[in-house]
Amino acid sequence: LRPTIFPTSWPDGVSAGMHLDLACSDVAAEVARHEALGASVVRRVPGDWTTLRDPAGRDYCVTARPT
Repeated sequence: LRPTIFPTSWPDGVSAGMHLDLACSDVAAEVARHEALGASVVRRVPGDWTTLRDPAGRDYCVTARPT
């Protein structure tokens, strides 16, 4: 496992913070597993990624692993 960190910022230069991206081979199955563990879906981008929110309120993404 090698994390890749991409800091983000808003157009005014203020940091937008960071969140975790988890890559997998089956986004739908992985999202369902996370929902069963208490996460809620924030946004779905079919065929690409899904943003979830953990029970503590932190957002993260489940993405398709690049081929």
